Order: sequence, then structure tokens, then C-alpha cells
Amino acid sequence: MWLLSIYRQRILTFYAANQAIHLLPAFFLNQLIITVVVYVTTDTLPHILWFTQSLLSALCWLITPYVLEAKLSAKNS
Repeated sequence: MWLLSIYRQRILTFYAANQAIHLLPAFFLNQLIITVVVYVTTDTLPHILWFTQSLLSALCWLITPYVLEAKLSAKNS
């Protein structure tokens, strides 16, 4: 994920949906690296549902700002 730290300022200039689209390939790449390491060390592959983690991460990226905004609004009221 160190690659994302290089593009952090650029990614933050996008709207949340565009941020999620830009981050999705990085999430997939991260999972691919973990899958290769697990396969090489244990000779097993994770269950197919494990690969939905990237999509769920992108979805959470969309939801998180709204949850934080609601929490801050409730705290200030």
C-alpha cells in the first residue's frame, strides 16, 4: 500500500466514488500479493469469497465519510 502514499494528494482531490474506483486496483493487487504468499508457503488457496474483500473495501470507502459526518454532526448538536 506504500504506492498509494505517493498518490495520496491526487486521490484525495477526487469525489468518494472516483476515489474508490482509483483504489480498487490497489486493493486487488494487495490481495493478489497475499494470495501468492499464502499459496507459496502453505500450498493452499483461499476460498473464492475471500476475493470479495477488495470490493467490500471499496464499498466501505464510499460509506465511511457519511458515517463520520453523521457522527460529527451528532456530537456537535
